[in-house]
Amino acid sequence: AFKINSASMLAVTPVSLFFGWLSDHVGRKNLLLAGAAIGMVGAVPFFMLMQGGSTAMIYVGQAGFVLAIGIQFGVLQALMVECTPPEIRCTTLAIGNNIAWSFLGGFTPLVATWLVYRTGAAISPGLLIAAAAAVCGRDSQTAAAQAPSPSRLARSAIAARPSATAATPLPEGTASSANG
Repeated sequence: AFKINSASMLAVTPVSLFFGWLSDHVGRKNLLLAGAAIGMVGAVPFFMLMQGGSTAMIYVGQAGFVLAIGIQFGVLQALMVECTPPEIRCTTLAIGNNIAWSFLGGFTPLVATWLVYRTGAAISPGLLIAAAAAVCGRDSQTAAAQAPSPSRLARSAIAARPSATAATPLPEGTASSANG
């Protein structure tokens, strides 16, 4: 189980990078919705595959989750940066991300274990993931609609840069280090 989970976690990185790059070119909204749809529709089948007993089926189920999560991870980071004002970006994203991951990541295994205990169904955590993906899909649609487009951000960043050709005069009495 450790090897399979480690391989999946390693695979998320290139998948996230790819979908982050792709979202710069095709937009964020449809990719976020696709990742949420894969998570919502695929969570239970992915869990069923992982309980098939075959190592190959476990890898296939994990690959489905890698795809769904990789899309979200790749696109969401860029979207959060675009939606947050530069003056408060670092603090806002650090605090918001850490509180959310601590709370949700901390309690999710407890809730999943409780669901299996109460329902007796080993695939009940898949229903939890499907419900979370549905909420993420709804919220992703709202956030992506409010975010500026990547091309508009690039144009505004270029326009805000000082001209490279404009010479900035040194204060009087100051010598450049090249003059020694």
